[in-house]
Amino acid sequence: FRNLHVDDQMAVIQYSWMGLMVFAMGWRSFTNVNSRMLYFAPDLVFN
Repeated sequence: FRNLHVDDQMAVIQYSWMGLMVFAMGWRSFTNVNSRMLYFAPDLVFN
């Protein structure tokens, strides 16, 4: 990781966070609304 250019390091960090956030949203959607809707937050659920 240290051998990468700073721009590439930032890209790796950003994509890692994005993947984690998408997984968390998928997990919330799966456990809270039975996978039929996207569950962003308790007051923001999309059909």
